[in-house]
This record gives sequence, C-alpha cells and structure tokens, in this order.
Amino acid sequence: MIFYATKETIQRFKLPVISESEPEIQTWIQKERDVKIFEWGCKLFYLDGRKCLLVMNYETKLPIFVFDIKMKDRPYIGNAVANYLFDLYKDNKEMTKALEMYFEASSFIAFDKITNRSIISSMNRMQESFIKTGYVWDFLSDGILHARELNRKASEYLSRRKVDGKEEWFIPYKDFEEKLKPILKIKR
Repeated sequence: MIFYATKETIQRFKLPVISESEPEIQTWIQKERDVKIFEWGCKLFYLDGRKCLLVMNYETKLPIFVFDIKMKDRPYIGNAVANYLFDLYKDNKEMTKALEMYFEASSFIAFDKITNRSIISSMNRMQESFIKTGYVWDFLSDGILHARELNRKASEYLSRRKVDGKEEWFIPYKDFEEKLKPILKIKR
C-alpha cells in the first residue's frame, strides 16, 4: 500500500518518501502506483493536543481515523489501518477473506507526497465533519474515545464522485466492499 501524505504529515513524522526508498521497494511500488484500491491519502490532525491521522482510500474514500500516534508508532501505521478494516468487516466472512488477500497482495507500506486534490478535499471535509465540529466527542464515554465506533460511523458517511460527468453518491463502507470482493474471484 502507498500512503500519500501531506507535507506537514511527512515532516512531523519524518516519513521516508518513495524517492528515498531502496531500489527493490521502488520496483514493488511501481506495481501498485495508480491502482487506487492500494492507495491511501494520509493527513495529520491534532485532537486534544495529540497527534492523529486521517487515512482515506483513493478508490472508495473510505476514511479511517487513527488516534494518538507517537513517533515510535510510525512503522505500525499500516497495521493500525488493517486492524480498523478488519474491525469494520468483522461480521462479514467473505470480506474478511478478501481483506486477507488484499494485505497479502500488498505486503509493503510506502509513503509519498500527496498530490490528489480530490482526496485532500475529501479528507478536509471528513475532518471538518467529525473533528472540527466536535462530533468526535459524541464517541467519548467514561473518559475513553471509542475510535472503532467513530470509524464505523465515518465509513457510512455519504461521499460523492463524478462518473461520466454525473455526480454519484455512495457509502464508502459498501463501495470498498464492492471494489475489494473481486479479489476473491481472481484468487479462487
């Protein structure tokens, strides 16, 4: 998977970008570049003084909030995304199998600078809807932020895209499932 991060995110977490990676990783990256299901936008934001990330799939605009990231957690960002994805689809055995194949097909994580303005705009809207409005605090109880519940709600947040010049509305959670399930047919 390739995480395209904002400049601030790259600087704050000192993320190694693709141009700095080893030649064998560069070869692997070329296979996944422009395969939107394997590409994710990544944006730093702060919540109550803590560093957090908003990650969004390029193909489906599926958002994932990862809270309270420290520098030592940097190598595990991909694991955090995987954990949230498995949690989102935990009651769907077919989707769980598709996710296993997805992560098997994309076993490396790389970072690069984001240039996709559509994803940047979508991440900004998602951050506005959940973080800046204070809606995030609706997921706080007994002093604990329930990130899984927040991510479930965010994954059902209506998104839009243009298809053949027409605006289409969709639910990222369902769209990600529709786009990922064909992996099962390929591998069977």
